Amino acid sequence: MTTTKQATDTTGWRVEVQTGGDSSWSGNALTFRTSEGAGAYAADLAARWTAVSDWRVIAVDDEPPAPGENTTVDWAEQKATRPDPDAPAWRVKL
Repeated sequence: MTTTKQATDTTGWRVEVQTGGDSSWSGNALTFRTSEGAGAYAADLAARWTAVSDWRVIAVDDEPPAPGENTTVDWAEQKATRPDPDAPAWRVKL
C-alpha cells in the first residue's frame, strides 16, 4: 500500500514502513531525489521483507545524495524511470 505526502518545497523523499500490527512508522536515513524513486525502493522493500504491512513516502528537508554517491538510491531512481522504450515487454526473475 502507498500513502504519499506531497510537499511544495521539499528537498528529498524518504520511505517509512509499518510492520505487523504496529501503529508507528519506521524508516532509515536513505533520502531519495524523487518521490518515484522512494516509491520504487519502498515497493521493492515490501516485496522482500514480508513483515511490512504498509509503507509511505514522505517529503523531508534533507539533501539527497548526488548521483553516484549511493548505489541504493541510484538503483531506485533508475528503476522508477523504467521501462525505457527499448526495454522488453516481459521480465524474467531468476
